[in-house]
Amino acid sequence: MTEAIELQPTVQFPNGKLACSIDEFAGLTDIGRSTLYEAIKDGSLIVRKRGARTVIIASDGMRWLNNLPVAKPRGADNGKEAT
Repeated sequence: MTEAIELQPTVQFPNGKLACSIDEFAGLTDIGRSTLYEAIKDGSLIVRKRGARTVIIASDGMRWLNNLPVAKPRGADNGKEAT
């Protein structure tokens, strides 16, 4: 008897793809290609290779986005004490 394999929910990009090119990811996120290439170089954004094609898997792209620093609201911690 074969054991059932438990599947994880699939992460997809808004366009329904499981993976996309660096250019597509830049377009989906409004993040510049230079910034993405820096993240790839420093290892924070994982990419995969298939022949000459470089792709970002949706789950890796989402992990990278979720690990970006959280922005502080404007005016927060501006160095002045509340009076």
